[in-house]
Amino acid sequence: AVPILAAARAAAAGPSRQRALDLALLRAHRRLGDAAGIERVARRLLAATPSSPLAFRALVDALLREGELAAVRRAADSRLAARPDDPLALHGLALAAIYAGRFERAGAYFDRLEPGDPRNLLALDDQARLLLLQGTAPARARELAQRAAELAGDGEPRLLLTLAAAEAARGRPRDAYRILLQALELAGGSLGGDEQLVLGLIAESCDLAAVARRCFARVPPADGPLSAYALARRRLARLGDAAAAAGVPAAW
Repeated sequence: AVPILAAARAAAAGPSRQRALDLALLRAHRRLGDAAGIERVARRLLAATPSSPLAFRALVDALLREGELAAVRRAADSRLAARPDDPLALHGLALAAIYAGRFERAGAYFDRLEPGDPRNLLALDDQARLLLLQGTAPARARELAQRAAELAGDGEPRLLLTLAAAEAARGRPRDAYRILLQALELAGGSLGGDEQLVLGLIAESCDLAAVARRCFARVPPADGPLSAYALARRRLARLGDAAAAAGVPAAW
């Protein structure tokens, strides 16, 4: 599909047709996990519409996948120069800091965001996951995750998964399980294995360490320090799993 779309984009006349084909290309590159392709199309979309939230998010995602943290910071700084305190730019800077292992700096960027702004629901979710990763403030993580879920109308399984994880981390297994079931229902019965993270946290809160280890070990591999996989590996390391500890990068 990508070669056909690329050929059509090269021959397209008029900005509306070009944009439509670029959006189709962006979706195709995402399905393939092609970070270079995502970056190329995102930059083209931003050149046409510099304020585009979709294009900026796509660019940040691609650059993070490629490990180009300095490029993320440059893109965010450029956006901030035009729009001080732009929420997408601050979110991008926070993510770059997380990928660099600079959690305190990431928290400072997150704290500049307005928690009631619907544009910040993904940032609130990421901030909640950062706190879960650190394991230091489960109540605050739950507060942020709940706000993100509310802003999305409780209709996003990923956000509900974070909320369920936060409830379990603060020792409320019943609430965690109820929210997990809600997320599973919305997702059609499966969250791709990420539900094992919540089940592991529930088991851990009930002092069932062996069960927790089995659940955490079942979370499928995924990229990124805020993925369910990264959170599960961190929990395994804290439970004394030497192999998991060796597999957790310093930035996590």
